[in-house]
Amino acid sequence: MRHLSGVYWIVHQKTGRFYIGSTGNFEQRKNIHLRSLLGGYHFNKELQSDYNRDPSINFEFFETKDKSEALVLEQKHLNQHFISGRLYNVSSNAVASILGGCDLNRGEDWRKSQSVAKNDKKKPVVINGIKYESIKEAARSLNVCHAALSYRVRSTSDKFKDWKFL
Repeated sequence: MRHLSGVYWIVHQKTGRFYIGSTGNFEQRKNIHLRSLLGGYHFNKELQSDYNRDPSINFEFFETKDKSEALVLEQKHLNQHFISGRLYNVSSNAVASILGGCDLNRGEDWRKSQSVAKNDKKKPVVINGIKYESIKEAARSLNVCHAALSYRVRSTSDKFKDWKFL
């Protein structure tokens, strides 16, 4: 089965608000969102709250040739809609949106980070110059799951060079 890459919107019908994301496997990502919303543990607290009050949502999908093109298109959508006040996204940065969803393709590195992340919750951390007493505090403040933060703090990527444990 071919995986569809692209940008998706989760639109809450009653409020008119929406979440913008991108993926290399739309069906899988859609199912992850639906499972977490149904289970009451979606990473985006505002979307979860609106869904709990009224579960009328639908998905809109814009296909791209691959994940990197999807990320560029997601950024374009975020740039276009972020100031509208209608987005559930907590960041106007597409890379941060991936982190918010913990959508790191859940590869081997991500799975390993899960066991490490449990020990990281209480360590002080600096993210883009802001000090937090713990990953847990940073996650709450940034509305991002702690596992994604822990993974990125440990990342060697230049994108996250200003993310570190103290």
